[in-house]
Amino acid sequence: MIRNFAPLKPTAGSSRQTLSLAASDIQYPISKAQHEIIQAELMKDTEYEFFANEIKEDAKRLLDNVAEIKRNLEKITKIQAKRSAIEDIQMALARGEVLHYEDQAIWDEGEDRISAELSEKKEFDRKLRKEKLEIRSMLERNKTDLQRYCLQTLQKTYSFEQAGRYYKIGRGKSATQKIVGIKIKLAAVDLVQPMGESLREVGRDFRDLITDQTRLRKLDYAEALKIVVRYEKAVEPHHKDLPSIQEALKIMRDNPKLSRFEWCQAVRALCDETLQIDFVKTVDQITATEEGNMDMSNSLNADTEFIQLMQQQRSLPQQRAKLAKEFNQARSYFSKEEHEKFGALVPAAPKNSFQHGQKQNRPNNKRGGKKHHNSNQQKHFQKTKDAGPPPKKSFKKNKEGFRPVSDQK
Repeated sequence: MIRNFAPLKPTAGSSRQTLSLAASDIQYPISKAQHEIIQAELMKDTEYEFFANEIKEDAKRLLDNVAEIKRNLEKITKIQAKRSAIEDIQMALARGEVLHYEDQAIWDEGEDRISAELSEKKEFDRKLRKEKLEIRSMLERNKTDLQRYCLQTLQKTYSFEQAGRYYKIGRGKSATQKIVGIKIKLAAVDLVQPMGESLREVGRDFRDLITDQTRLRKLDYAEALKIVVRYEKAVEPHHKDLPSIQEALKIMRDNPKLSRFEWCQAVRALCDETLQIDFVKTVDQITATEEGNMDMSNSLNADTEFIQLMQQQRSLPQQRAKLAKEFNQARSYFSKEEHEKFGALVPAAPKNSFQHGQKQNRPNNKRGGKKHHNSNQQKHFQKTKDAGPPPKKSFKKNKEGFRPVSDQK
């Protein structure tokens, strides 16, 4: 379909018609050979091939359904004939006539059984006709989607067969218009400006992600959500795997802190058989190691994972602190060349005033003023200082071997 600009408004005082770049879709008759050439080119696109094959299956189902309706109608006609013959058979028996073997078979079958069978076949007929309407509706909808996909996404000429004749729509050399006396095409033939990504493109990126051990172990919520959303946008509205994609998205949105392993379980349904084998193998190789198992059990949410890493003693700050400690312990044993080469790689560990024996600055008293001692207090302090530290207070241990709570000061 060729998209059009809004028409220009007529200028003041102009008697000309409103200008417009509108161009309606034009349907051109072509030969069967031309139709087959166009279709062969289109079928190179896997998405188009999928839709086209689905339409063929729908068309076959419709033909099978119509044939089944015909067969069932023939059975209904025969059963109705048998029920109509019941009355004639009853009259013949009343006259004492010997029944023909076919009439005898009808009479032996019984009117009730024949009526029940007729009701069953009529119900089956209604079911078949309802199914026919559903298949026909689906077939028309899929044809419309296929045409839209071809013209809008692939930006290529579309062809189809109708009542034994063949047509093409909207693209190619025939779609032209004269502008300032020059005949030009209404749309490009080979220039492609797709509306979105194809399933093939998203599928390739999805495979690259879930078979990469390093990326899986560092996967975050944003990246995990993005790839599934891309899948949802790439599929057509009636694609049979769309519910699986939507279910995976629902799990993620309902559980934004789910673990990487839980995400893998959610998106496993999006893999074909070949990718499932590679995906399971990749995850199993990761979880075979203790660190890999912890990475996969950690959350996709960055804040939640940071707490988990701290609890596991594996966070970056903890690793840096451990490295700095070991590095600085070995620093004094470096040669001159090693000092020049490696001395600046790891910063020296920050000095903590409490760890290095420095006294903490405290206020002199509760009111912030200086504490004064009178002469008696100073003499007592000097005597105490000369006499040495006071003896430790003795205490009794309880039966568990710990000091009583009151003595622990």
